[in-house]
Amino acid sequence: MAKFFLRTGSAIVGIVLAIVLYMNFGIFEIKTVFMYPALKPGQHVLIHKTSAEQISIGDLVLFEVPFYDFDTQEGMLAVRRVSGIKDGTLRLECDAPAVAKDVLAVDEESVRGKVILWQKKNES
Repeated sequence: MAKFFLRTGSAIVGIVLAIVLYMNFGIFEIKTVFMYPALKPGQHVLIHKTSAEQISIGDLVLFEVPFYDFDTQEGMLAVRRVSGIKDGTLRLECDAPAVAKDVLAVDEESVRGKVILWQKKNES
């Protein structure tokens, strides 16, 4: 009887843990060169789904691309570096030298999370 409760309890804890992880974290694949050399196309990043209040200058964030960025599709997600925060607006920049002047201003509601870990990708 004790083994039954131990197994049932372990299963419940595992399910709860999986739900908590799913609701608080996500994985995103980098699809563009805008964050090169920090992030390369094909790399995967771990996103902590967080509010904009926990974002600082220098952080990498996942955000919904504004509709006025005609180079992308509406609703597309992208990763950029935060270069400024003022009055509920985040200033986001690219790391790649070729597109360094590609600066976006997005509202806090567009932020989906903060990049907390990324997979290293070997150079080919």
